[in-house]
Amino acid sequence: MELTGNVMEMQLIPKEEILEELSKLREEVAVTMKWIHIGAIEVVIKATFKEGIDSEIHLSIIDRRINNLRDGCLGTMIENLYAGKLMFDIHPRIAYNLADQDFRES
Repeated sequence: MELTGNVMEMQLIPKEEILEELSKLREEVAVTMKWIHIGAIEVVIKATFKEGIDSEIHLSIIDRRINNLRDGCLGTMIENLYAGKLMFDIHPRIAYNLADQDFRES
């Protein structure tokens, strides 16, 4: 499977945000945190044009660290921005090791 069309990549959770949340914990608790669990992802897309314009959108949430694109796809949506706003929820139920080199580079 190959990605075509306009592709925009963005970080799911910025490293700075993870470090900020860990800094709020007591140090003896923070050092024991080895994993981050992602139970749900909510995406809201709002059109920047007038409501009523037929505009199809294809959205996929993909973990690029997984070489096989089908296995790395966490969720997909094909919808229309006709109404002006879309909400998309997926529940990947995945965990990432904070010490993993791939996680630090993502």
